Amino acid sequence: MGWMSPTGGSGTNWTNVQRAYDENESNFADSNTGVGWTGWIELTVSPLLCDMIRFKVSFIPTYYSSFEAEVYYEDGYHTIYQGGVINAAWVSKDVIPGSPGQTKVVSKMRLRFLRSVPTSGKVYEVDFNQVQSVILNIMKHYRNMRTE
Repeated sequence: MGWMSPTGGSGTNWTNVQRAYDENESNFADSNTGVGWTGWIELTVSPLLCDMIRFKVSFIPTYYSSFEAEVYYEDGYHTIYQGGVINAAWVSKDVIPGSPGQTKVVSKMRLRFLRSVPTSGKVYEVDFNQVQSVILNIMKHYRNMRTE
């Protein structure tokens, strides 16, 4: 099915959150609150069967010591990545780390930065990879149950 942009978002101490999913890679959502972890920027979508997320963020190692990404499924957030990333480049991560192609019904992701110096965390764009419609998957499961 392909990459899907979030349909909403929020974040404590984040400005211009909608820019993280406006399909314009030249602007960004940002959080500029000093040193340490930024607050989370949370990006939402209607539940979808997802195997990967991708993001494009600012990450300059002299400014940041870590970046963290989590996805929401099965009633909780799950960390899928923590570490450095390539600055201003698309980075894709599996929803289940180390399990390419494995899917979960996902409805949110959240991101944050660990800053070494007072600087702004910047998120240019994010997407969810929708593998199949959740409704189609439920119908397929139901049909399989009827034939067993």
